Amino acid sequence: MFAGQGSQSLGMGEALLAKYSAVVEDSNRLLGYSIQDLCLGKFADLNRTLYTQVAIYVVNYLLYLEWKEANPKEEIAFVLGHSLGEYNALEAAGFFPFLEGLKLIQKRAEFMDREKGGKMAAVLGFSFEELSRYLEKHASGVDVANINSKEQIVISGLEKDIDGLLSQFKEDKIRAVPLNVSGSFHSRYMDQAGKEFCKVLDQTLPVLGNPLFPVIANKTALPYETDLETFKKILAEQINHSVRWVESIEYIRTQGEFEYIEIANKPVLSSFLKRI
Repeated sequence: MFAGQGSQSLGMGEALLAKYSAVVEDSNRLLGYSIQDLCLGKFADLNRTLYTQVAIYVVNYLLYLEWKEANPKEEIAFVLGHSLGEYNALEAAGFFPFLEGLKLIQKRAEFMDREKGGKMAAVLGFSFEELSRYLEKHASGVDVANINSKEQIVISGLEKDIDGLLSQFKEDKIRAVPLNVSGSFHSRYMDQAGKEFCKVLDQTLPVLGNPLFPVIANKTALPYETDLETFKKILAEQINHSVRWVESIEYIRTQGEFEYIEIANKPVLSSFLKRI
């Protein structure tokens, strides 16, 4: 399981960036700036989406390289990633090479960073069905972004709508926590970003590699198909659709009993897993 935004921290991956210097040099050439400086906070704000996604993708990749070296005989049954982490899962499975993925992430982050005026919040103690009914009644312009566990769901929308909803939550004694993000990710307000990203996928991914193992898609909570056009459609639509994390884990559980390994700068998904 590869974590996405929220797993970043200043100084992330410092030892790994030194250990895998060839990968870092290739990354720096492609990006046009130093990933080391970014992770150490010397280049830009690590918490800005434009840079957060790039830093996490590179550090997740290096963490996975290190894990594979330490566990050469481990058999992988499935891989999945939360939002941005899905790109690491797809790279690990062999759908595309690391640098092709980095090109995609750089563009994805750019398009998503452009969409201003959005806000997200985590709602606690509500089921998906209960929250959907509540939103229909109080905030039809707010979408469910991440279904992280059965009682931790992230909502996404315009800042004024989320702020109004947070006030309503307080009045109704519903626990909710605003998130430190700059946009309304995984919602209808990312439609334009999704359209622009479609064009990049057409230019960057003329072919797909043969996957080594299945990757569970955030949008469908089922394994990605290897048909190129279907693959690109699902990957592009991930930007403006919900991350169906609970259903993804439940699908894997129907396939057998497995050990779950989180690849992340700091653990995020393991706590969701416990709750699921």
